[in-house]
Amino acid sequence: MADLTAIEERCAALLVLHASLASKHLAVVSRRLAAVATIFLPISFLAGFWGQNFDVLTGRIEKGWPAFLVLGVGLSAACVAVTVLVLSRRGWN
Repeated sequence: MADLTAIEERCAALLVLHASLASKHLAVVSRRLAAVATIFLPISFLAGFWGQNFDVLTGRIEKGWPAFLVLGVGLSAACVAVTVLVLSRRGWN
């Protein structure tokens, strides 16, 4: 009976060790992903924002600065606001 208890304790210790190693690996992967996202997110935003051809996209709707401000800056700000609202409601600080 004592042998079974010792084997059970060893198995529990091995499970704790496995969970610890898996957690450490997940932390390393998450750190790498955060570094890549930190580098490429601003670049993607700038490329997407300055890659908009407002004369081509809005030439039939409206021309000039109002179209740029409403459709370009306004929609980008609205997307950011909606994302922040959704994440704050879900508790993702």
